[in-house]
Amino acid sequence: MHFNQENINKYWSGLLENNSTPKFFRNLKSLDFKILTDLIDDGREEELKEIINNMFKGDIYQFTGAIKDELIQDLFSEAANLAKNSISKQTLCEQGVKNFFYLQKDDQTIKGGYKSIDRSYYFFPWNKTQKKIFEKINPIWSYIKILGGQNKNQFNENLPLDGIINRVHVIQYIKGGGTISPHNDPYDYQKIQIGCVLNNYGSDFSSGGFSVFNKEKEKVLLEPEIKKGSLVCFFPSLIHTVEPIDLHEDIDYETNKGRWYLSLTSVGSAHLKNRKKAMAENV
Repeated sequence: MHFNQENINKYWSGLLENNSTPKFFRNLKSLDFKILTDLIDDGREEELKEIINNMFKGDIYQFTGAIKDELIQDLFSEAANLAKNSISKQTLCEQGVKNFFYLQKDDQTIKGGYKSIDRSYYFFPWNKTQKKIFEKINPIWSYIKILGGQNKNQFNENLPLDGIINRVHVIQYIKGGGTISPHNDPYDYQKIQIGCVLNNYGSDFSSGGFSVFNKEKEKVLLEPEIKKGSLVCFFPSLIHTVEPIDLHEDIDYETNKGRWYLSLTSVGSAHLKNRKKAMAENV
């Protein structure tokens, strides 16, 4: 069966034109990643539209079995290399920027932003040192791009001067309070927010984690239900947060312990005028 990307694009456009974007969580749905790839490869548009429609109503999908342990270990190894050899004091994405490590511990709420405490590892496709990361991730990412109404290679070759770039962001929410406060993300550059937990709730960390809010504005902790290696996908306007990780422990900004998370994002570079950013939410 022939897959028509234009039909998916039009479906997204219709949802955005005729509906308000979701803020609140409805359901968590699990689907094997192989089933999703088969739906796309077989051109089963109606089933894909059902997934898209559910996301637009506030459902979060976890596509299980997407990121294998070998790739997770590669990410850990490359993150460790950045923390030793490429430390940055700012996160500005300008032309020529190299992959880097950044420690975030300042409270950005003072400037109207959101609070984030984490150790961040940034990878960009134009840096050839960690080329194998993108070689392994892009074939996986391409399916979510298609589901989100994009070309499977969208922004793959872009540089910061092009305005919108692809970024692999590994985030380590450290024990003792690693967190990000409630916020939403822009949907201008990608219609589906994509993340993946890289270790295990209950053994690698025991409290806190990914949370959302239902229509009664009650916080819903989803972390215990999320499986390591699953792609967690939802519409970016959904309000979400990471509750402080193992807040009962003393914080150590140099540790490699905590909740490890992979974020696959298409974002505006420092060269893009009127660049859209994540926005803090008061719930």
